[in-house]
Amino acid sequence: LSSSSAASDVYKRQIGMDSKELLKLVSHFPAGGETFILQVLHILTEKTIPSSDLVDTVKNLYQNRSSDARFLIPILPGLTKDETLALLPKLIVLPTSVLKTVIIR
Repeated sequence: LSSSSAASDVYKRQIGMDSKELLKLVSHFPAGGETFILQVLHILTEKTIPSSDLVDTVKNLYQNRSSDARFLIPILPGLTKDETLALLPKLIVLPTSVLKTVIIR
C-alpha cells in the first residue's frame, strides 16, 4: 500500500462521506478552497459510489455556488444516466487532463 493510498483509507474511515461537518464544508468552503474540496471529494469517492447525501450536496454546490464542472466528476457514479447525459457537454469542454479523470470514473 502506498502512503497516499493509506492516507486515503484513513480519511474515508475517520471522516466518511456522510459526515455532517464534511457536507457543511463542501457546501460552505471559503474562497480559494476549491482545490482542497476537489481533493477531498476525489479521496472520499475513490473506488466507491458516493452517498446520496454527498451527491445532493455537490449538486447543490454546482447549481447554486460554483458552475465548475470539476466538482461533478467525483459524484458521477452517483448520478442517474439522464443527469450524466445532461452534463456531458459541460464535461467534454474541460481540459484534457481533467477529461481523462472523467473517462476513468
